[in-house]
Amino acid sequence: MKRILSLLTALILLLPLFPAAAEDGTPVAYLYTFESGTALEGEGSVVLRELLDAIQIRMTRQKQDRDHLYLIELISEGKTAFSLLAQDMNDGNYGLICSLLGKNQLKLRKDQITDFLRTLVQVLADLNVLKGESLEKVDGLAVRGGNLLARLVSSADADREEELNGLDLTPYLTIMTRYATEAEHRTTDPENPECPGATGVWYYKLAEQDLSAMVDSALNKLASIPVINDELKSGRLRIGGQVITDEFLRTLFGAMHGETTLEICEDGDGQILMVTLRIPELKVLMEEPELKGMITDPEFARISGLRIRIDREKGPEPENLKSDSRIEILGLDQTLVGIRLERMKGEPIRVPEIREVHEVGDMDSAELWDTLKSMWATILFHAADFVLDLPRCVFDLIIGKFKIF
Repeated sequence: MKRILSLLTALILLLPLFPAAAEDGTPVAYLYTFESGTALEGEGSVVLRELLDAIQIRMTRQKQDRDHLYLIELISEGKTAFSLLAQDMNDGNYGLICSLLGKNQLKLRKDQITDFLRTLVQVLADLNVLKGESLEKVDGLAVRGGNLLARLVSSADADREEELNGLDLTPYLTIMTRYATEAEHRTTDPENPECPGATGVWYYKLAEQDLSAMVDSALNKLASIPVINDELKSGRLRIGGQVITDEFLRTLFGAMHGETTLEICEDGDGQILMVTLRIPELKVLMEEPELKGMITDPEFARISGLRIRIDREKGPEPENLKSDSRIEILGLDQTLVGIRLERMKGEPIRVPEIREVHEVGDMDSAELWDTLKSMWATILFHAADFVLDLPRCVFDLIIGKFKIF
């Protein structure tokens, strides 16, 4: 059970869609690595650094003549702690092989993956393993994990370099540009040191409600990660001397009266190189009635916006590409987080030995219950093998949430 939560906790961190792989049968792997920044301080930042620095995610796609294989692996402190393999059965069904389930395979349709994971979560609730807040959190993570695997399976045939981003900015840019009060495109010199390589810049002026909607969307996504959600509520996170909580951030951006601008730098191929969000002066806003007394650190009031930089690098082989994304705080010259996505030749995917195939696609709840109950001992046996592979912060979170421990 720890492995399921660790996988889903890591999957929720994956903001981008998964790009497609080559079609010549050669496996192509995508490795996500997270790096904690310097901006966050306090006791809560120690927990977040432990989570980000310990976890990597590797996704591999292998297209063959007879079947296609899709592998997701959670790597914790250099060890593969969890794996989930989807095998295209060429009959409209997919076989799921999970390292937690031993030599059992679950057979179902692609469009049932997310529903099945949510049903599994509900079965765990019926067993009183999950309840209350834990049930709600894990159900949300199951949706995210199922959708991610479904996108991996159905991703486009073309392997486009412009999709190699550590962050998927599309949802946020859609909110912020669709209803922008003004929009303008200008050409720029690729030698400009502000954004090297850029040939054009989009300038937007944003309405207050659109900025608030973007912030709410980002915070809702972060709040669905159990470890991060707990720290955003704890009061143990700081930027300088300013305590940072979910409520504080929503109130702060909800009171952003004044001009907010967005700049998007693109290269000649339309790839985003930099996104800069400039907000009104906090020194002025902190005197507004809504924020009176909330901003307690004068240094924090120097913040003037956020910037996302995306650096890409091609390797010696066609499949070798690397994307480094960094989220920076303007005015403080500090980094919140870094995400690296590396595309490389992957190791061949091999289907492990399968002793029993379970046709779960057409099962009703009672039949599914009996199937999962028959594998319960297997689940617990494999869960016990790698408890020590988990980041300590995830282990501490789970150990207090589940009745079976």
